[in-house]
This record gives sequence, structure tokens and C-alpha cells, in this order.
Amino acid sequence: ETHSIVEKLVKNRFLTSLLQVGAGDGQTGTVMTLTELLEEGENSPWKGVSHEVLLRALMELQKERKAEVFEENDGVKFF
Repeated sequence: ETHSIVEKLVKNRFLTSLLQVGAGDGQTGTVMTLTELLEEGENSPWKGVSHEVLLRALMELQKERKAEVFEENDGVKFF
């Protein structure tokens, strides 16, 4: 079920919004925690999204080489 939620979020520009936070806020190349991203989500498409769904979306960005999720799954670096 979580997989289908991620697919819907991707179709609704979820990943694009995550990338905009990383690039638009000058965070490209720096590390952000998932908690920080969830807090940024107050006025974004990912408002109310669970930690697990956010992590899955970030893993998709990692597959596209647009982000790196760290081993402990508690931080991300946007490229």
C-alpha cells in the first residue's frame, strides 16, 4: 500500500517539490535531516506524509542520482 502512495505522490510533483527545497533553499550539497524536511512540509505537497513515505520518495531521487540518502536513513544530501 505504501508503494502506491509513493507513486501517487510522484505523479503530483512530490519529488519535484523536494528537489526545490534542496536547491531553492541553497541546500544543494548540504545535508538535511528527514525531520527538517518534514518540518519544511508544513506548506508543501508532502504535509502530513509519514517518515516512511518521505524516505521512499528520497530513495527514488537517489536512484535518479539527484540525492543521497545516508545509511541510517536520517539524512539526505541533494545534488
